[in-house]
Amino acid sequence: MFAILFAAAAMAADPSPESITVTVVGTLKTGIVAIGSETTGATITAGGVTWEVDCGKDEQLRAAAEKLSGKLVRLSGQLERRKGVEVKERWIVHVSSLQGADDTKPLKRSPEFEATPDRKDAKLGLMLKEGELIVDVVSESGIGGAKLRRGGESWPAGVHVRLYLKGLEQFRAASAEATAQWAVSNDADRTSRMSLIKGGKKAPVADDSRDYTAARFIPPNPNDPADKGYFEVRLPPVVFHNNPVEVQLNWIDFFRE
Repeated sequence: MFAILFAAAAMAADPSPESITVTVVGTLKTGIVAIGSETTGATITAGGVTWEVDCGKDEQLRAAAEKLSGKLVRLSGQLERRKGVEVKERWIVHVSSLQGADDTKPLKRSPEFEATPDRKDAKLGLMLKEGELIVDVVSESGIGGAKLRRGGESWPAGVHVRLYLKGLEQFRAASAEATAQWAVSNDADRTSRMSLIKGGKKAPVADDSRDYTAARFIPPNPNDPADKGYFEVRLPPVVFHNNPVEVQLNWIDFFRE
């Protein structure tokens, strides 16, 4: 497998410590175990060289690493050499950015947006791609919600929500202006239906409406057994009318009795 390593060492003019920033293209693996827990739990291998990978406490980076495990990725970060016990010398990349190697443009975490789930079993990741915000939702129970907030002056041109669920009985995106709601049938066609609640009135949205968007099922990659597919929804402009600070998201995979 072709792999490229770039390493650059830089020392500032002031007496601050030296550091090495690296960009590595190689195969990422998570779930690594070692004697004495002498591992970060993840590695990247390129050109026959294996380094440990440390995403720190950043949940977004950790979720992205787990999703990309076993795949060719491009990551950047600070390289550290650390003395070990079982392993005499450990090389660790403290990750600052991570993306799939096939992506034409890097996926970057955005400090301008944040998502706060209302249940502990839900994990959310935020990434900017080509000027649009992508919100990844992983929910073990299949039911939950989250508050999506902007820290900057405005929302990006597009906001996409990817829901890694077995089904989509209901998904809502609500602001003070309006609530958009979607449901996807459980048959083979996976027909998407959308309605809009505005001014206390609920009505279906016509396919030719400016605010119409479909909840699409993205099928799994046949070459990746771990990929189960996901539902993707582009949030309509009406939800962001008057530039709200917060948008409430809610999802249900299957209705419970």
